[in-house]
Amino acid sequence: MNCFEETARFTCRPPDLTPPWQWAEGNVEIDRSSPFPGKYSANQTPWTKEPLEKCADNRIRRIAIRCAAQTGKTQMCLIVLLFWIATDPGPIQWVMAAQDEAKTFANKRVDPAIRSCRPVADMLPRGRRNNKTLEINFPESPLLISGSNSKSKLQGNPIRYLILDEARNYKDKSAIPTALKRTTSFWNARELIVSTGDSEGDEVDRAFE
Repeated sequence: MNCFEETARFTCRPPDLTPPWQWAEGNVEIDRSSPFPGKYSANQTPWTKEPLEKCADNRIRRIAIRCAAQTGKTQMCLIVLLFWIATDPGPIQWVMAAQDEAKTFANKRVDPAIRSCRPVADMLPRGRRNNKTLEINFPESPLLISGSNSKSKLQGNPIRYLILDEARNYKDKSAIPTALKRTTSFWNARELIVSTGDSEGDEVDRAFE
Protein backbone atom coordinates (compact mmCIF):
# COMPACT_ATOMS: atom_id res chain seq x y z
CA MET A 1 0.00 0.00 0.00
CA ASN A 2 1.52 3.36 -1.03
CA CYS A 3 1.34 6.49 1.13
CA PHE A 4 -1.50 8.03 -0.92
CA GLU A 5 -3.69 4.97 -0.58
CA GLU A 6 -2.91 4.72 3.12
CA THR A 7 -3.84 8.39 3.63
CA ALA A 8 -7.08 7.97 1.66
CA ARG A 9 -8.09 4.91 3.67
CA PHE A 10 -7.39 6.73 6.96
CA THR A 11 -9.31 9.86 5.92
CA CYS A 12 -12.35 8.06 4.47
CA ARG A 13 -12.70 5.34 7.07
CA PRO A 14 -16.21 4.91 8.53
CA PRO A 15 -16.82 6.19 12.06
CA ASP A 16 -16.23 3.75 14.91
CA LEU A 17 -19.57 3.36 16.73
CA THR A 18 -18.15 1.17 19.48
CA PRO A 19 -18.78 2.71 22.94
CA PRO A 20 -15.49 4.11 24.30
CA TRP A 21 -15.51 1.85 27.36
CA GLN A 22 -15.94 -1.22 25.14
CA TRP A 23 -13.22 0.00 22.76
CA ALA A 24 -10.95 0.51 25.78
CA GLU A 25 -11.46 -3.05 26.99
CA GLY A 26 -9.78 -4.24 23.80
CA ASN A 27 -7.10 -1.55 23.51
CA VAL A 28 -6.16 0.01 26.85
CA GLU A 29 -3.70 -1.18 29.50
CA ILE A 30 -3.85 0.42 32.96
CA ASP A 31 -0.45 1.35 34.42
CA ARG A 32 0.76 0.44 37.92
CA SER A 33 -0.28 3.78 39.40
CA SER A 34 -3.78 2.28 39.53
CA PRO A 35 -4.95 -0.24 42.18
CA PHE A 36 -6.21 -2.31 39.22
CA PRO A 37 -3.29 -2.43 36.75
CA GLY A 38 -3.43 -4.49 33.60
CA LYS A 39 -6.10 -4.87 30.94
CA TYR A 40 -8.84 -2.27 31.33
CA SER A 41 -12.23 -3.52 32.52
CA ALA A 42 -15.25 -1.21 32.64
CA ASN A 43 -16.67 -3.32 35.47
CA GLN A 44 -14.05 -1.87 37.84
CA THR A 45 -15.60 1.61 37.46
CA PRO A 46 -19.07 1.07 35.93
CA TRP A 47 -20.14 4.63 36.81
CA THR A 48 -17.78 5.94 34.10
CA LYS A 49 -19.61 4.14 31.28
CA GLU A 50 -22.28 6.79 30.78
CA PRO A 51 -19.95 9.82 30.65
CA LEU A 52 -17.61 7.90 28.34
CA GLU A 53 -20.50 7.28 25.95
CA LYS A 54 -21.48 10.97 26.08
CA CYS A 55 -17.93 11.95 25.14
CA ALA A 56 -18.36 10.07 21.86
CA ASP A 57 -21.69 11.72 20.98
CA ASN A 58 -21.35 14.61 18.52
CA ARG A 59 -24.77 15.89 19.58
CA ILE A 60 -23.37 16.75 23.01
CA ARG A 61 -20.93 19.63 23.33
CA ARG A 62 -20.24 19.99 27.06
CA ILE A 63 -19.92 17.29 29.73
CA ALA A 64 -19.42 18.50 33.31
CA ILE A 65 -18.52 15.91 35.94
CA ARG A 66 -18.39 16.77 39.64
CA CYS A 67 -17.21 13.78 41.61
CA ALA A 68 -15.39 12.48 44.66
CA ALA A 69 -11.63 11.97 44.73
CA GLN A 70 -10.12 8.62 43.66
CA THR A 71 -13.16 7.54 41.61
CA GLY A 72 -11.38 6.81 38.32
CA LYS A 73 -11.95 10.20 36.70
CA THR A 74 -8.36 10.62 35.44
CA GLN A 75 -8.33 7.15 33.91
CA MET A 76 -11.67 7.92 32.30
CA CYS A 77 -10.19 11.08 30.76
CA LEU A 78 -7.19 9.11 29.49
CA ILE A 79 -9.53 6.62 27.82
CA VAL A 80 -11.44 9.48 26.19
CA LEU A 81 -8.17 10.97 24.96
CA LEU A 82 -7.01 7.70 23.41
CA PHE A 83 -10.44 7.03 21.90
CA TRP A 84 -10.61 10.46 20.24
CA ILE A 85 -7.13 10.15 18.75
CA ALA A 86 -7.76 6.65 17.42
CA THR A 87 -11.34 6.90 16.16
CA ASP A 88 -12.48 10.51 15.65
CA PRO A 89 -9.41 12.76 15.50
CA GLY A 90 -9.22 16.50 16.00
CA PRO A 91 -7.01 19.03 17.81
CA ILE A 92 -6.95 18.30 21.57
CA GLN A 93 -5.93 20.29 24.64
CA TRP A 94 -5.71 18.92 28.19
CA VAL A 95 -5.52 21.65 30.84
CA MET A 96 -4.10 20.98 34.32
CA ALA A 97 -3.95 23.42 37.24
CA ALA A 98 -0.32 24.47 36.66
CA GLN A 99 2.35 24.10 33.98
CA ASP A 100 4.81 22.15 36.16
CA GLU A 101 2.01 19.76 37.12
CA ALA A 102 1.19 19.34 33.42
CA LYS A 103 4.76 18.24 32.66
CA THR A 104 4.76 15.64 35.46
CA PHE A 105 1.37 14.34 34.39
CA ALA A 106 2.43 14.09 30.75
CA ASN A 107 5.48 12.01 31.67
CA LYS A 108 3.91 9.75 34.30
CA ARG A 109 0.38 9.19 32.99
CA VAL A 110 -0.17 10.35 29.41
CA ASP A 111 2.99 8.97 27.79
CA PRO A 112 2.62 5.46 29.33
CA ALA A 113 -1.07 5.40 28.37
CA ILE A 114 -0.27 6.29 24.76
CA ARG A 115 2.56 3.78 24.41
CA SER A 116 0.51 0.91 25.88
CA CYS A 117 -2.43 1.53 23.52
CA ARG A 118 -1.52 -0.07 20.18
CA PRO A 119 -3.84 1.93 17.86
CA VAL A 120 -2.54 5.23 19.28
CA ALA A 121 1.09 4.16 19.74
CA ASP A 122 1.20 3.27 16.05
CA MET A 123 0.32 6.90 15.25
CA LEU A 124 3.15 8.44 17.29
CA PRO A 125 5.12 10.75 14.99
CA ARG A 126 8.75 9.98 14.43
CA GLY A 127 11.39 12.47 15.45
CA ARG A 128 11.73 14.50 18.62
CA ARG A 129 10.60 17.70 16.86
CA ASN A 130 7.07 16.28 16.51
CA ASN A 131 6.99 14.36 19.78
CA LYS A 132 7.72 16.69 22.70
CA THR A 133 6.78 16.25 26.35
CA LEU A 134 3.73 18.53 26.27
CA GLU A 135 3.02 18.61 22.52
CA ILE A 136 2.55 15.59 20.27
CA ASN A 137 1.61 16.12 16.63
CA PHE A 138 -0.52 13.07 15.93
CA PRO A 139 -2.00 12.90 12.41
CA GLU A 140 -5.17 15.01 12.56
CA SER A 141 -4.95 15.17 16.38
CA PRO A 142 -2.25 17.55 17.60
CA LEU A 143 -2.22 17.16 21.39
CA LEU A 144 -1.29 19.97 23.78
CA ILE A 145 -1.02 19.50 27.56
CA SER A 146 -0.81 22.77 29.46
CA GLY A 147 -1.34 24.50 32.78
CA SER A 148 -4.19 26.90 33.47
CA ASN A 149 -1.56 29.46 34.55
CA SER A 150 -0.15 29.66 31.00
CA LYS A 151 -2.43 32.22 29.32
CA SER A 152 -0.64 31.99 25.99
CA LYS A 153 -1.46 28.26 25.83
CA LEU A 154 -5.13 28.97 26.55
CA GLN A 155 -5.40 31.52 23.74
CA GLY A 156 -3.80 29.62 20.88
CA ASN A 157 -5.22 27.85 17.84
CA PRO A 158 -8.78 26.47 17.67
CA ILE A 159 -9.28 23.03 19.21
CA ARG A 160 -12.03 20.46 18.86
CA TYR A 161 -11.53 18.56 22.13
CA LEU A 162 -10.93 20.24 25.48
CA ILE A 163 -10.32 18.50 28.83
CA LEU A 164 -10.35 20.74 31.90
CA ASP A 165 -8.93 18.53 34.64
CA GLU A 166 -9.47 19.37 38.34
CA ALA A 167 -10.81 22.77 37.30
CA ARG A 168 -11.50 23.76 40.91
CA ASN A 169 -7.73 24.09 41.42
CA TYR A 170 -7.29 26.73 38.72
CA LYS A 171 -6.02 29.81 40.56
CA ASP A 172 -7.15 32.14 37.79
CA LYS A 173 -10.87 31.44 37.42
CA SER A 174 -10.93 33.24 34.06
CA ALA A 175 -8.91 30.30 32.71
CA ILE A 176 -12.07 28.20 32.28
CA PRO A 177 -14.07 30.63 30.09
CA THR A 178 -10.88 31.56 28.23
CA ALA A 179 -10.16 27.92 27.34
CA LEU A 180 -13.78 27.26 26.37
CA LYS A 181 -13.60 29.97 23.70
CA ARG A 182 -11.07 27.89 21.76
CA THR A 183 -13.71 25.34 20.72
CA THR A 184 -16.10 27.79 19.04
CA SER A 185 -14.84 27.04 15.51
CA PHE A 186 -15.90 23.37 15.66
CA TRP A 187 -19.56 22.38 15.34
CA ASN A 188 -18.69 18.96 16.79
CA ALA A 189 -16.46 20.16 19.64
CA ARG A 190 -16.40 18.44 23.01
CA GLU A 191 -15.72 20.24 26.30
CA LEU A 192 -15.06 17.91 29.23
CA ILE A 193 -14.94 19.58 32.65
CA VAL A 194 -13.94 17.14 35.39
CA SER A 195 -13.31 18.04 39.01
CA THR A 196 -13.95 17.20 42.61
CA GLY A 197 -16.42 19.62 44.18
CA ASP A 198 -15.41 22.78 46.03
CA SER A 199 -17.67 25.79 46.59
CA GLU A 200 -21.32 26.25 45.72
CA GLY A 201 -21.67 28.70 42.86
CA ASP A 202 -18.10 28.40 41.56
CA GLU A 203 -17.28 27.73 37.88
CA VAL A 204 -17.36 23.95 38.29
CA ASP A 205 -20.63 24.00 40.23
CA ARG A 206 -22.30 26.25 37.66
CA ALA A 207 -21.13 24.06 34.78
CA PHE A 208 -22.43 20.95 36.55
CA GLU A 209 -25.80 22.51 37.39
